[in-house]
Amino acid sequence: MAPYVLCPLTFHRGHNLVRNARIHDALRLGITLDEITNATPPGFYVYKNSLVEVYFSQPAPVRPAPTLPQSSVGNARPSAISESLHGFSAFPNPNSSAPLFMQTVRTAVISWGRLNQGELESAAPYMYTLNFTFGVGNAQDPKWICIARTNRPLRYRLLLDVGGRTTTWVYSGADGVYSISEQGRARLTASQLKVYRELKARIPHTLRRGNVITTRYGSGDSILDLQPIHVQVTGICDMNDIATTVIRNFTIGAAVGFNFPTVKYPFDGILGLGRSFGDGFVSFGDWPSQLHPGPRTWVDIPVCATTPDHNGLWGLWLHQIDFMQPMQEPVIFRTEQWVMLDTGYAETYLRNDMHSKIIEHFINFWTHHGQNAPNALEQSRVRLVFRCGSPPSSHPPVYHYRSVTGCAKPFFFHPRYMPDEHGPLVPAITGIPPGQLAYLPGVLGINFFRTFVAGFYDRAAQPIVMLAPQP
Repeated sequence: MAPYVLCPLTFHRGHNLVRNARIHDALRLGITLDEITNATPPGFYVYKNSLVEVYFSQPAPVRPAPTLPQSSVGNARPSAISESLHGFSAFPNPNSSAPLFMQTVRTAVISWGRLNQGELESAAPYMYTLNFTFGVGNAQDPKWICIARTNRPLRYRLLLDVGGRTTTWVYSGADGVYSISEQGRARLTASQLKVYRELKARIPHTLRRGNVITTRYGSGDSILDLQPIHVQVTGICDMNDIATTVIRNFTIGAAVGFNFPTVKYPFDGILGLGRSFGDGFVSFGDWPSQLHPGPRTWVDIPVCATTPDHNGLWGLWLHQIDFMQPMQEPVIFRTEQWVMLDTGYAETYLRNDMHSKIIEHFINFWTHHGQNAPNALEQSRVRLVFRCGSPPSSHPPVYHYRSVTGCAKPFFFHPRYMPDEHGPLVPAITGIPPGQLAYLPGVLGINFFRTFVAGFYDRAAQPIVMLAPQP
């Protein structure tokens, strides 16, 4: 695996069914452009690693009626679509005032790198993060008008969390900041407050206790009280000095109450990429058509009908996990549980009985193969089977199954990130501890994203998760 993973992060504007269909076609079918000229027909394209929209002042040539969008059940990209734009689900009305392209869909390519040893001691070994710079006013103007009473922009490192609600929060410098302890709510100690103010708190505002919401992250160890800051925030994404993306009119939450371990995390806030019930797409990993030569297939899996709508989670029903070795029958782990996809977790959480069966199998696997076990593991595959179908109210329920297959090693085990490159592999599958995660039946964490390219297509009617194997 490469030392970093490309993560095209796409922010979309409000809900629009026509734009929604065209954006979906451009992303799903990989409609790309090498250059944009006056002869370029209007529409959405992937251009220089960005999703752009082309407008024209002159009427567009007469075209055949747009074809119906193809079924999203794992279609490979037809060669005719990559050469002709007749496959768009809808065409824009060519009535803009000038022939130009506008990056109305904001896109960034983010590098996901290894954390240093100090960060590993206090956080998950791998996570997706990006650097944000916050200010107000005209972000194109190098002279920033900052929120804080300082002469420089505010810089944050945000965790990209598809398991988080669609809110973005950062630490704040509000008066009366408090921490949450087992005994209730208590003020920070002097030493804790010093760490908080020097390393985390940057946005000052007046605390309004009547406008505070409590949110919970992870296993329950991370509890925060958040308060919206109603300002027009302009953010600039910094992708390791590769490119920048401007994001305007942000509403962020200020962390005004929290348990102190949260302050030790190697990030300054969370960018929640949970379902927003509107129009949006985010992909962790590069497009499958670029990962492999020739046409490749996304496997589209609808979000589980029983996923609670109020929490914005990306929930799927995991039917089973198959461990496959060459020339052998697959070993089947029948999971049958609801799981959420979450980049904020370092591991995959399954029921305790299922976790025990998987660990027992790999103990026997290592005993059977001996010194050849690492090579045997490299040649093995994992297949995840998801159940899709009608909601529970349907009688009788009708189900069908879709699966995606990838390399077994990155799914079942953490990569070697410690100095001892020959030490034992650490399992990336764990059980749900008693009394913990009671509200989350299961989690597919970062090890899942190391194994599969995951695209999240957010729409109100039927959100889907699009999967393909990592190279």
